[in-house]
Amino acid sequence: MREISRKEMLGLLAAATLLPGSCAQARSINKKIIVIGAGMAGLTAARKLQDSGYSVEILEARNRAGGRMWTDTSLGIPLDLGPAWVHGAEKSNPLASLVRQHSIGTFTSDSDSVALYHGGREISDASYEAIDEATQDFMESARRLKKGASAGESMERTLDELPEDESALVQMGVRWNFASEVEIELAADAKELSLKYWDEDYAFSGPEWLLKPGFGALAQKLAAGLTIRTGVSVKTVRKTATGVGLDTSAGSFECDTVVVTVPLEILRKGAMRFEPGLSQKKLHALKRMRMGTMNKVALAFDRNFWPAEIHRMGNLKEGPIMEYWNMAPVHGKPVLVALSAGSFARSLEAMSEPGIQDLVLSDLRSMFGKVPEPRGMIRTKWYSDPYTGGSYSMIAAGSSVEDFETLADPDDDRIFFAGEACNSRYPGTLHGALISGQKVAEHIVSNA
Repeated sequence: MREISRKEMLGLLAAATLLPGSCAQARSINKKIIVIGAGMAGLTAARKLQDSGYSVEILEARNRAGGRMWTDTSLGIPLDLGPAWVHGAEKSNPLASLVRQHSIGTFTSDSDSVALYHGGREISDASYEAIDEATQDFMESARRLKKGASAGESMERTLDELPEDESALVQMGVRWNFASEVEIELAADAKELSLKYWDEDYAFSGPEWLLKPGFGALAQKLAAGLTIRTGVSVKTVRKTATGVGLDTSAGSFECDTVVVTVPLEILRKGAMRFEPGLSQKKLHALKRMRMGTMNKVALAFDRNFWPAEIHRMGNLKEGPIMEYWNMAPVHGKPVLVALSAGSFARSLEAMSEPGIQDLVLSDLRSMFGKVPEPRGMIRTKWYSDPYTGGSYSMIAAGSSVEDFETLADPDDDRIFFAGEACNSRYPGTLHGALISGQKVAEHIVSNA
C-alpha cells in the first residue's frame, strides 16, 4: 500500500473540513460572524467557522450562491461561465480533493490537443514544429528579460522578442501561443501585466480537470446547511464599540466579526465603504492592483464542422486573438467556447449579441469555410458585471505579490479579508480562493 505524503495529507485535510458536518462541533461559541460574499472563499470560510461552533451568516449580493462559480445549461450542456478548470488535480490540491470527496464527475482536458488554422486550412506538421521551436526560444527570451525587469515594466516589452527572421505564419503562431499561455490565462493584455512578477505564482501538478456538471454543482454542495441571504448588497462595514455593523440593501446587521470576500474591483472602486477607512498601506496596494478580464462566447451547433476529438483550436491571423475550446469530447455535443482577454474581451461587452455572433462566425469561417448558423449562443460580460468588475485578479505592471499579501492582512481582530486576490501564492485561481478562505477561518478559530 502506497504511503500518503505529508503534502497530500495536508490537501486532504483542507478539503475534508469543507464537507458539511465534517468537523465535530465540540462546543457552541457565543459569537456571530458575517461572511460577505458566497463565492468559493466565502463558502469555505463559513463552512469551517460554522463547524467550529460559530453562528455564521453569509450575505450575498447576487440572487444565488457561488459567486463567479456560475454554470449555465441553456445550450443543453453544463457550461461554466466563470472558472472552468481544476488546475493541477494532484492530491495535495484541496480543490481537487474536494471534487473527489463529493464524487463530482470530471473530464481531463489536454492543452496539447490543439489544431491551428491559417487561410482556411490546418497548418502543416512542419509549421507546427517550427512554431513550437520558435515559441520556446521566445519564452526563454522573455524569461531573460524578466530577470532584470523593474516593478513598473510590463510584458509588452517581451513582444519585441517575437522572431523577425521567421515566416509570417510562424510569427503569428508564436503570437497566438503567447496569447493563449499568457494573456488569456492571466486575463490581460501584455501591456497590463507585470514582467517582473510574471510566472512568480505557484502551481499544483497533475491533470487539468473540467467538471462534467459544472462548478455550480460544487457550489451547491458547499452551500448546503449554511445560512445564506441572497440579494443583499453591503454598503458599509462599520466598526462599533463591541463589534461590527453592516449597512446593507436589506437593512442593518450586527456581528462580532466580519469576513470580506468580495472581488478585488469592489474594494478598488470603493463600492463598499469602511468606517473608519482602510489602512493607507492597504489603500496603496489596492491602487496598484488590477482585475483582469477573460470573457467567453459559447456557440451551439447542430453538427460538428471541426475535428470532434481536438480539445482546442486557433486561427493564425493578424488582429485580436480568440482561443476555441471544444465541448464535444466533454459532453458529446457540438458546442464551441471562444475565449478572449484584456482590451479585446472588454470591447466585446459593448457589442450586441447579433454583432458578437457575427464576429465569431466570421473568424470560424476563415478557419473552416462554410459554417452553419448556430442554434444558440451565450456570452459573458465580466468586466461590466456590477458584482465583479472583471474575471479575476492579475499581477499588473507596477504591482507585486506583496500587494496581495497586504490585501489579505486583517484590519484588526474583527475585520478579515479573503479571496483569490488575497492569495499571493495562487492569485487569480479558484483553489487560491479556497485556500484563502480556509486560512482566514483557521486564524479566527485558533485565536478565539
